[in-house]
Amino acid sequence: MHHQPARTLDVGPTSPANTVDDGIRDMLAAVLEAIDLPNPRTADDEQDRDTLLADRVRALLPELRTYLHDVDPIDGWCAEQIRSHTAALPVTYRTR
Repeated sequence: MHHQPARTLDVGPTSPANTVDDGIRDMLAAVLEAIDLPNPRTADDEQDRDTLLADRVRALLPELRTYLHDVDPIDGWCAEQIRSHTAALPVTYRTR
């Protein structure tokens, strides 16, 4: 199977009109990195991609719930946890 390293997305600079806390921005970037998977090459690869996406979503849900319910979330903690889970579930299907 083909293994691709985890991708880190460049989410660009923050617009003055749309300022978002850096911790939240980093967490959202980590979520996007987890769910923005490369296109599969074949139908079999598409099934593997769908399974991986479902696994990654299941892995990040508890982190998001904890972040939303924590009275004083630690900056960067949620994004680090999401990236750790994403790295543990790498892309192994063939991509285009």
